[in-house]
Amino acid sequence: MTRRHLLCLGAAAVAARAQSADLQARAAAVLRKQRDSLIDADGAVVRLKGKAADGLMAACFEMTGYRPAALVCADRVLGAMKKMPAGVLAIKEKEKPGEKVMGGGPPALGWYAAALGHVYRRAGGRKNDILYVAQVLDRFAWNPKGWWAATVDVTDGHSPVPLDHASPINKNCAMAMACATLSEAVRTLDAGLAGSLREKTVRCLREQIFPAQTSDGFWHYGLTGNDPNNKDVHGYFMLTIELLVGLKRFAPSFRDTGLDQALARAEGYAAKNIAPCTDPYSGRMAAVKTKSTPAHYDVAADPKRGYMLSVALVDGNYEEQAAKIVANALEHFPAGDRGQDGAHCSYALALILGHARGAE
Repeated sequence: MTRRHLLCLGAAAVAARAQSADLQARAAAVLRKQRDSLIDADGAVVRLKGKAADGLMAACFEMTGYRPAALVCADRVLGAMKKMPAGVLAIKEKEKPGEKVMGGGPPALGWYAAALGHVYRRAGGRKNDILYVAQVLDRFAWNPKGWWAATVDVTDGHSPVPLDHASPINKNCAMAMACATLSEAVRTLDAGLAGSLREKTVRCLREQIFPAQTSDGFWHYGLTGNDPNNKDVHGYFMLTIELLVGLKRFAPSFRDTGLDQALARAEGYAAKNIAPCTDPYSGRMAAVKTKSTPAHYDVAADPKRGYMLSVALVDGNYEEQAAKIVANALEHFPAGDRGQDGAHCSYALALILGHARGAE
């Protein structure tokens, strides 16, 4: 290689780093503006809407250095949990043959429980609260074959349907993230509880999640290969990646070759099959997975899809695609949103910025 070629490569590397730094600065500014919009003039965090919004923002605030705000959001969730008999927040009514129950559980439970474990562990002095959240997770309905219930009756914690079949992958990965996070948080407080949560997490990952991944890196919605037509399965697939990225971020002792390889395959699938069909790219899926899976993702219409995909591409080091999709997603951030969409996009952006800083 000639000196001229080497100089050209060096200049290209410098330009790429400058572009990356500029994008990180833009992302940080967007997130800072959103965070500031949620804190009033007196320093109080505004009320958020959605069962996971406070949990997602608690994690986001903590990851980006706003610990007082993180604790406010976490304490709101904790207070609501303690008012529930089983510690699980109600989400919606479930109607089953001969039974109608108010249900609650993952993925919301996974998000807010993991957030509380992460925030309280880093804050210190919250031993009893960490133990409480860990106990709620350890009691949650579980099949020893390696999966949690999709929902439980919030009045007594029982699953309204038999646990004979595995729950959807996003629900299991949400619980795995939360149980892993709390297992680490209680390791020095209650070894038995930490071990129980660790065993469940490892069993779910190794006996269900990893084996269910197809050779091209995809995960079906139901862990069985059967994708319901009323589900955007690419959306749930990207959510699954985001949850597993969160697991290795909040519970680094669970990171191993199996998790790294599964994520690498999944992120490769996302880069090959989803990124080219997501704004600002103009491609369309030749054969969509289900009737409810878009052939193309319009990020302006559904911003969180752009942010979930960005988490996968950034974590997988697909730099060129990530730069374009993140830049486009920043143009469509749901600024000022005080609900689930704003919280989810903020959380994803915090994960992306943490990766850029080298945080795991």
